[in-house]
Amino acid sequence: MTAFNWARDVFDLHPAERAALLWVDDAGAERRLAYGHFAEASRRCALALAARGVRPGQTVLLLLPRVPAWWEALLACLRGGHVAAPGTVQLTACDLAFRLPACEAVAVVTDANNAPKVDEAERLAGVRLACKLLTDGARAGWERYADALAAVPAGVGRGAYRIVQEGLTN
Repeated sequence: MTAFNWARDVFDLHPAERAALLWVDDAGAERRLAYGHFAEASRRCALALAARGVRPGQTVLLLLPRVPAWWEALLACLRGGHVAAPGTVQLTACDLAFRLPACEAVAVVTDANNAPKVDEAERLAGVRLACKLLTDGARAGWERYADALAAVPAGVGRGAYRIVQEGLTN
């Protein structure tokens, strides 16, 4: 029996085609995203984090505005057994310099507007995050979130079958 996992045991039970989020950007453009989108994106994100050395129980800082990637990354943390540490985008580099070591973050998912604050916080705190994913744009020392997710094949991470072999005794 596996431990309860909210992403798998609750979220994944919704029909894949059912609407999960209607997101409207600052320009008024709408995106309708289904449960299937979030299930697949969070599965890929969880595997991408694991491939970059983030282990269950380790902390991932989520420093994003209200965008779909925030939900993908949050579900990925739940799915992968990581500790999500959400932070408002109003945090300063000094705030982050305190939070990074305080929450023992090893990874961050953020956007181009907040990445400079994370870089400065690393310098101020004397820490180095092992995994830094950027949801938009490009920046030295950062990996593009979309590239990290695209590197994980679709459907990977879903269980297929498990063989249990019992030992024989004489």
